[in-house]
Amino acid sequence: MGLIAAICYKNGSVDTDFIRRKAESFAVLPREEASAYTHLIWPDRNMILIAKCKGKPPTQVRYKKGDLFSLMTLGFHDLDYSRLESGKPQCGGGLCFENPARWIERSEGEFVSLLLDHRAQELHIINDRFAARPFYALSEGTTVTFSSNLLFLFHMTSYTAHPDPLGWLQIFSYGHTVGKTTNVKGIWKIRPGSHIVVNDKGLHEQQYWRLRHDPLDAADPAEYAERVFHAFRDSVVARSRIFGRGFVSLSGGLDSRLAAAAIPANSDYSLFTFINSFSEKDSPDVRTARQVAQILGREHHIRPIPPGEVSRMAEMLIRLTAGLVPIHHPAKAFQAIQQMQAGAGFKMGGGPGDSLAGAFCSSSIHNINPRFVRMQVEKFICQRRRHSWRTLRTLFRPEILQEYFPRLDASMHEAFSTLAGPASVHRTSAWAMVFRQPAFTFSGPIHNHPDVTEASPHLGYEYADLMLRLPASWIFQKNFYKFMIWHCLPALREVIYANTGLALPGKMTGYRPSFRKQMTGRVECLLPTHPMEELRRRFRKKIAKNSFEYEWLRTDDRLLEEVRAILRQIPAIGEFLDIDSCEGYFDDFKAGVLHANSLADEAELMGCLTTFLYWFRFVSLQG
Repeated sequence: MGLIAAICYKNGSVDTDFIRRKAESFAVLPREEASAYTHLIWPDRNMILIAKCKGKPPTQVRYKKGDLFSLMTLGFHDLDYSRLESGKPQCGGGLCFENPARWIERSEGEFVSLLLDHRAQELHIINDRFAARPFYALSEGTTVTFSSNLLFLFHMTSYTAHPDPLGWLQIFSYGHTVGKTTNVKGIWKIRPGSHIVVNDKGLHEQQYWRLRHDPLDAADPAEYAERVFHAFRDSVVARSRIFGRGFVSLSGGLDSRLAAAAIPANSDYSLFTFINSFSEKDSPDVRTARQVAQILGREHHIRPIPPGEVSRMAEMLIRLTAGLVPIHHPAKAFQAIQQMQAGAGFKMGGGPGDSLAGAFCSSSIHNINPRFVRMQVEKFICQRRRHSWRTLRTLFRPEILQEYFPRLDASMHEAFSTLAGPASVHRTSAWAMVFRQPAFTFSGPIHNHPDVTEASPHLGYEYADLMLRLPASWIFQKNFYKFMIWHCLPALREVIYANTGLALPGKMTGYRPSFRKQMTGRVECLLPTHPMEELRRRFRKKIAKNSFEYEWLRTDDRLLEEVRAILRQIPAIGEFLDIDSCEGYFDDFKAGVLHANSLADEAELMGCLTTFLYWFRFVSLQG
């Protein structure tokens, strides 16, 4: 995608020529020529809007400049820009609004918009309900700068990026930051469904929409499944028409097969799968994806992930993600980018599907009982934190852990305090959608890459609204989601779910806690949840289940050489990490000694450490 940004000065005027030179000198990708880009620089007294994008498809930045209003949007939404100057723009559904900011709030899509009201001298920043296009802000003195690309923000402000210890510990613990926190001090992230207004009175932020579960009292599963599927299919059709051609990223899971099956039959879309195994050409994911592709009659491309890819792509991955996601995850996503660059530059993904479906809820039946909400949320907070104090002290200086480790759980409690729902399965699903997706899925490399873009049909507003009506027992274990796919896609009923190796059951499971479970739950409620969970963690057995990511990082010799060198070359790293202990950790990692409870957790630990070190090399030092 391209990038958009805005700078607001409380005092002083805009130096347009300086801003243009700065914007043109910024390289989105390493060693790329500025001449490849189109630059839009729109000044208005003490504010300026900036866009940087490439003119070739797929279209990533929409804009309209007028006398009353000027509008820049990164992403897409269902708005007719030609009506903007009349003061009565129109959106899908035939509704008209005299206030363009309200018009944008009512629009549907995956976007962040900058609306400059020339009459009122106000800048409005409005994003979609799910923050599908991340946006960052920096307040320095009397100047506020916003940008969809974090490195562009640093470049335009000459801001030196200092690590935020809490943000980095969140990345090590959860795989992403939480809430408005980023990995850089002073930088904050805009929440989903936000409307920010900047004027001569200051900055005012509000949320025009909040995710809330409102479960149905009763519904027929088959009828509701058809209703939800139709809404999802409409979302797929709308997105496929916007971009015309591309591919669906297909795994062995449920989200991507649902998206692939909903693509209109006459559309120019293929399917793409990467092989997440070095030892065999066919993994369970690949075998399942191939079967889905054959049944749907779609062209199917399969790409192996090369060894050593993480170190080879390190600089580009850090530039595109600003280190907000552990580097091995965007390295996998980059396989899709390469496929996109070879084709139409567009991907239809199923990334957010699991969240509303209930995948982030544990298997405890207590999650559907409203009596046990507090206990189950506390368990989730403890279990979601991948690493204990004992594990992290292998890497971090003790004073860093003493100050910031206790704030990890506090940040999660703060996040959950904004969520609602009758059972914990509702609240954990809401957490995944509101806090995890914007910080993890939508912070990947695609969202800053200038040549490609993507869309997520699971973000269709009607579909999401219907999923927010599911009772607790329907969300639990993805009960309804599995049934919907089985019921509405009969051609795929015999295809196994690669995660379990089993076919979908074809019926809704009637989850009801036994008398014994109810009694044990009541007893658990009387015990201190947090200490009990920490005790379970301490005595948990290590799991030796194979992990592709673990082997991928461990066999990347260049990676280990480079991060060792960075560790010793940059003195500032020693303010956060215990250098000698990290050296010992690298030795252990190469030898196969585990510090975490599983190979998957060890891969996350090593991936986060690698990201932190590369971040110093490619981000912090650049400031």
